[in-house]
Amino acid sequence: MSPNQTASAFRLARYPSPPAPSEEATALRRLTVAALAELPALAERLHVPEHTARGLSLDLRGHAALSGTAAPEEEQGRTQKAAYALESALLDVKRAALADLRAQGDFDDGVLRHVEHVLDIEAHHLATKTALLSGSPTGRV
Repeated sequence: MSPNQTASAFRLARYPSPPAPSEEATALRRLTVAALAELPALAERLHVPEHTARGLSLDLRGHAALSGTAAPEEEQGRTQKAAYALESALLDVKRAALADLRAQGDFDDGVLRHVEHVLDIEAHHLATKTALLSGSPTGRV
């Protein structure tokens, strides 16, 4: 199927054209900037250890994942729960930033829907990690 046929198929099905990668990247970058700005205050409010918050900050920037320092299993569990609470709060910040982008009209609805889908996937992964940490066999937290 040629690119023109693909675009026609999207119009016929009343689906928006796939967002341009640069617009999506710009939207996601702006959400990350908003999350990074709120990270220190959220980490303090949620009593997340500094090294964990720093790891999340690095992860948000795409440079590194959370560092896995050796600690007793119970402490790791508490630290991980705090990290997941922080990630959840950051997802809320990203959703609020997305609502601001929508209100400003900076991006078309297709880009915003796609970014919202990305956030939904992040939320699902976080819920799964939280359920696994809690030992919930059903996946519910």
